[in-house]
Amino acid sequence: MHGSTRRTLVRRPAASSSAAVPVSESSSADTISAEETGVEYGPPVPSTLELLKVLADRQEELDAARSQLAMSRFGLQRYSTDSDKLYFYTGFKNYSVLTSFIDFLSPAAQQMAYPYCKRVTATSLSSRRVLPLGDELFLTLCRLRAGLLEEDIADRFNLSVATVSRIFLAWINLMYVVLGSVPIWPSKKCVSEHMPPRMKQLFPSVRVIIDCTEIFTQKPSSLLTNSQLFSNYKSHTTFKALIGIAPHGPITFVSNLYTGSISDVELTKVCGLLELLEPGDCVMADKGFTIQKILDERGVGLAIPHFLTARGKFTSREIAENDAITTYRVHVERAIRRVKENRIFQGIIPLSMIGSINQIWTVCCLLANFRPPLM
Repeated sequence: MHGSTRRTLVRRPAASSSAAVPVSESSSADTISAEETGVEYGPPVPSTLELLKVLADRQEELDAARSQLAMSRFGLQRYSTDSDKLYFYTGFKNYSVLTSFIDFLSPAAQQMAYPYCKRVTATSLSSRRVLPLGDELFLTLCRLRAGLLEEDIADRFNLSVATVSRIFLAWINLMYVVLGSVPIWPSKKCVSEHMPPRMKQLFPSVRVIIDCTEIFTQKPSSLLTNSQLFSNYKSHTTFKALIGIAPHGPITFVSNLYTGSISDVELTKVCGLLELLEPGDCVMADKGFTIQKILDERGVGLAIPHFLTARGKFTSREIAENDAITTYRVHVERAIRRVKENRIFQGIIPLSMIGSINQIWTVCCLLANFRPPLM
């Protein structure tokens, strides 16, 4: 039985043998299949350079996917290349100006505390943020500029309404402090250097052009509060503020918000503007600002349109002065319009916002200076 067993391996003839074996037959005879040896041989192992190249290719694909995801979701990155949409949502003319503004606020924003949250250390703030700082500011500007409701913003960013409210209030308070600490009241020399030539010829001592404006607010249930907020001019409950601009256009004074029943003259007395004026200055305003006596006590002049006297008509000189005052005073109305282009003011302010409306108003006024010059 043993003699009849078939051999599966073919031995190579000894080197001393003179028998000639064909190469093809020898190769097939010496080959042992994987089934016979039980050993499997895989593909060749790639080199380190090949692995690094594959890793770099995958990293590029991952970066491209992340960039595509960032461009598809609602946020700052999505509108980085669309200046028109960015201006619509934020009021900044392009991405470069907005990123510079973010860099300006970032040192303070890194330490920013959020309302209604437990006190945390500075090192843990970044880990608790649900959005990057740039997107948090973008969210805030969308609320101000485009007037988006908190529910709408929460849906766009996939956040809760409470989180959106906390982020908004935190950034409003931050900008109120940081921007409010930047001096915007220019010196006499600065005003004179930048004053339009024609105005410098007619009104060389004008330091500021002022006007008052009002924003509507919800009617309170308290009769006393309602009477204080009610404006006879608007026939509605309002908040009133005074804004001043330099002769060349930028906003240089922003008052707090006062109740709508206050008069323009009284608001000018209490808002703090008079303390900034110096002897020899001149204030340009509308006819309603009958504050000549108050300004005379400080050695400050007043440029307002002439009133029609008992003569029944203006002189040619008075007509020319009235026209000139109207021409330059209109710029403060344009500045106020810029502030009110923030759609958060285009409705009736709910009573729930009264606690932060003064900060919101001030921030919107200061942000108007980041837009192109009026003149």
